Amino acid sequence: MVMDGREAHLALLDDGPDGLSPHDREAIGAIWAARAEHELGAGAVFEAIGVALGERRTAPEVRTLVASAVQDERRHSELCRRLAARYLSVEVPSPSSPAVTLPVFGDAPTELNATLNVVLNSCISETVAVEFLRVCRAEARGPAVRDALRSLLADEMRHARLGWAHLQSSEVSSSERREVGRALPILARMARAAWTTPTLLDTPAATGHGWLDVARLGSLFDEVMSDVVVPGLAHVGVELRKSD
Repeated sequence: MVMDGREAHLALLDDGPDGLSPHDREAIGAIWAARAEHELGAGAVFEAIGVALGERRTAPEVRTLVASAVQDERRHSELCRRLAARYLSVEVPSPSSPAVTLPVFGDAPTELNATLNVVLNSCISETVAVEFLRVCRAEARGPAVRDALRSLLADEMRHARLGWAHLQSSEVSSSERREVGRALPILARMARAAWTTPTLLDTPAATGHGWLDVARLGSLFDEVMSDVVVPGLAHVGVELRKSD
């Protein structure tokens, strides 16, 4: 496969700090291999979102950002696969693109359902991803993983922006924004569960190599929701329910 400039640069870098045990390298490599699958899945989600947005009035900027996100996530998958191979010292097969069906939120009309999926995957999850990658990059212990995280971060910022661009566009009605506010607790719970569900791959050795433990992920998610996502939604006109 032809590598872009960032991937070619990654291939010239050191693997990271010396002293990793074979077990730790295997654990970290498995995490990056799983992320290769996740990134490809994210591309499939954005592709499905693009189809959903194509069935309603959508700002041209948003259509462009969604199409770009699909390609970005596919490139991210390859980048993660290559990094997994560096830790594992063996070839890692490319994952297969999964079939994706976007969730349907109750009896929400088609237009609103598309918007809710944009908020879930972009305004919430991708905004959290931006801060996650910033923290991981700040703690990265080797140039290869640091360079990979820099590449991922640059793209994820655009993926978050597409959600905010959609919500503040004239193609989203005030009634849709009100429904987003009503649905926010459900969307937040879905996103938090996705970010904080423990897996057998979680290992303390991954800290400094592009990952955070589940407890830190939960704290990071909550901070981004309260400090970035909720104020951002209010800024674009989403009417939020007050806590009891």
